Amino acid sequence: MIEATQRKLREADFFLQRLIDERRRSVRNEPEAFLFYLSAFLSAARSVTLVLQKEEKQRYDAWFPKWFARRSKDERDLCNFMRDQRNVELHETGADVNLSSVSIPYIEIAAGEFGDPLYSFQSFGRHRQHAPNIERPAYHFGLLGTETEVTVACRRYFDLVAELMREFIRDHASPVSP
Repeated sequence: MIEATQRKLREADFFLQRLIDERRRSVRNEPEAFLFYLSAFLSAARSVTLVLQKEEKQRYDAWFPKWFARRSKDERDLCNFMRDQRNVELHETGADVNLSSVSIPYIEIAAGEFGDPLYSFQSFGRHRQHAPNIERPAYHFGLLGTETEVTVACRRYFDLVAELMREFIRDHASPVSP
């Protein structure tokens, strides 16, 4: 049932994971990778409902308004916001993302990225000397008046789209005959 829709959900998950991985990087060989992954995620995540509607048009058109009405206001607002971000990304100038930078102690990044103490950061200097910091980009959506980190908003949206698909399958599963 709805194989193409399930593939689109896996595609959205794939790009969400790349987006999260890219956010964690301190050294970026491709400075636009985060925005490229965001574009791919927005497209794939939005396509889940579009493909579901194509695969099961009559059922989906009857079912979706009731499902959407049962969502909280925050969930409905998130769906509408992400739909609008996808449309602006694909048809206009790109998603409305705010860019800032975050200063992070290098020692935290080195420990987190390299894991093994063998590859850890060593700092020599005067006692209590501050470790060097690096700047890392931080991406935010202005989500309904609140600055929300992009990967947090995308994770919430993905979870909601996955829930939509699970509930559609549950509500339209053919009964098993004895």
